[in-house]
Amino acid sequence: MAIKGARPLSNITTVSIAQPMRELSRYCIKKTLGTEAAKHQISKPAADRKYRKFLAIDGRRIVGTEIKRENKKSLIAAFGKKPLERESNVKIQDVIQTIHINRTELTTRLLADVCELCGSSAQVEGHHIRKLSDLKKHYKGKSEIPKWVRKMIAIRRKTLFVCHKCHRKIHNGLYDGAKLANISLESLIQ
Repeated sequence: MAIKGARPLSNITTVSIAQPMRELSRYCIKKTLGTEAAKHQISKPAADRKYRKFLAIDGRRIVGTEIKRENKKSLIAAFGKKPLERESNVKIQDVIQTIHINRTELTTRLLADVCELCGSSAQVEGHHIRKLSDLKKHYKGKSEIPKWVRKMIAIRRKTLFVCHKCHRKIHNGLYDGAKLANISLESLIQ
């Protein structure tokens, strides 16, 4: 059996939770009316008369409030519209939710397995710096900025995926990118 308007729980019988839910809803109504009575400095029975003025479909008086507006439909907020009833012959079907994780740009770049500087696919590693602003400050005003620095600043990322050879050159301060003056005719033919 299940309760109308309630989410089914497969491991707990609804017969055992129906009564505590009714008691909880009554307790919530009682506390709400007590709060409203204190807020408006009226007695609890007066708050009960003020807010328990709506009728549910089955004739029960329920707690609610109404805000009347000119030339518009009144706004009504009510608690307890649906009665807590047992409903027999309900089939409980728990849906297993699958979590779909979107790949981030960083993961996509890593899985590409290509050096972002020379295009090699041998031993791709991640080169990481602490702050991008440190790079900008260090190379500000300098005439020659290494290709790897220009690349990191251009893509606005602190991580660059490079092959082992380029990574060693970056850490040793030897990487300057492929300058036209340094490229030999033999390397262009290969």
